Amino acid sequence: SPSIFNPTAFDARQWTRTAKAAGFKMVILTAKHHDGFCLWPTATTAHSVKSSPFRGGSGDVVREVADACRADGLRLGLYLSPWDRNAAVYGSDGYHDFYLTQLRELLTRYGRVDEVWFDGANGEGPNGKKQIYDWPRYWGEVKRLQPQAVIFSDAGPDIRWIGNEAGTAGETNWSMVDPRVVSAPGVSGEGVTRMLQQGDPNGSVWRPGETDTSIRPGWFWRAGENVRVKSPRTLLRLYEASIGRNCNLLLNVP
Repeated sequence: SPSIFNPTAFDARQWTRTAKAAGFKMVILTAKHHDGFCLWPTATTAHSVKSSPFRGGSGDVVREVADACRADGLRLGLYLSPWDRNAAVYGSDGYHDFYLTQLRELLTRYGRVDEVWFDGANGEGPNGKKQIYDWPRYWGEVKRLQPQAVIFSDAGPDIRWIGNEAGTAGETNWSMVDPRVVSAPGVSGEGVTRMLQQGDPNGSVWRPGETDTSIRPGWFWRAGENVRVKSPRTLLRLYEASIGRNCNLLLNVP
């Protein structure tokens, strides 16, 4: 319920100062996850910060993070989940316009965006149906509105997933891939996994890898996991197994 969203101690500058001090170059904010709750006042749904007590109903987490990134010299990326477990139109043709409206809001209100992160998860919506995503249309809108932004999706088109959520790339990891093997989101199979993990020195497409992993056991914050945050030693090993192997590291910090 939006009524429980009220992070009274929220300070976006504390986030960005910490990220900058740690040596990170970009912050990618999860603007909407699978639950469908939007951290900006979208026109598409009441399931957002505008229906919450946060900042008296006038809050905009995306705005505060975008401004903080600019203040601290960090690039801004945005994650917009295509899976939406709240939207009534999910699982129908009408969802494409719904989703594209959200995407346009994010790409036109907050200045320069350098990465757009598309999760490949595809489950059921509130009506029990799944959605067929129109990836070419979504990607095209990004290129139209933020042509400099790179797009992350399972297999591209700009950045490829490295094939795991452990934060490790292959010991040999090329930025080239063979598009005949890695051609579309939702790909699977041993050959595809190997291509995602290692790339192909003889590939014809430049599609560097990015691996995502969490600083905690899971993707979300739980009080019981406060003592299970990854240690500096573990984080250094992750750095060596990702950035040290020619792969971008996206570290989830819930």
